Amino acid sequence: AAIHAATRVLLVGHVTPDADCLGSMGAFKLALSACGKQCFASLPAGSVSRRLGFLAELAGLTPATDAEMKSCDLILAVDPAKARRAHPDRKLDAYPDVPVLNIDHHATNAGFGAANWVDGGRSSAAEMVYDVLRSLDCEMTSTIATLLYAGIHTDTQGFSLPNTTGRSLCVAAEL
Repeated sequence: AAIHAATRVLLVGHVTPDADCLGSMGAFKLALSACGKQCFASLPAGSVSRRLGFLAELAGLTPATDAEMKSCDLILAVDPAKARRAHPDRKLDAYPDVPVLNIDHHATNAGFGAANWVDGGRSSAAEMVYDVLRSLDCEMTSTIATLLYAGIHTDTQGFSLPNTTGRSLCVAAEL
């Protein structure tokens, strides 16, 4: 309901974002933008490695301006296990009137958002974002699928870690 009601969404990942974080943020940006929402990414300068820059570029993730961040009516925090690891250019508590939706697969996440979906049984945040986008009836474009697949593939190290489940394999196959 919060995503449906929002018009301007700030996408927040974690410091030194990995492929799961960038892929999840990028998939949200593309899907929610296609649904008429304005999406902005909190990506501090120099936070994206050169090795993963192509994911940010593929999704059109560019650092939000201070004015853009202040104008948002929803914060989607994707993949930060702790609020202090979230990387908005300001701290999350600098936005006291903006609800934070926390979506994360780290069992250590204590639930710092106004709403929290934390599932330590998931392979990646990307697997969870897939479910959110499906529930919102967002179009799964080839670019969105690529971004989400990158997140699942890297967080399971090529489907070789114990966090690889039948569900994660099914989602990856569909993507």
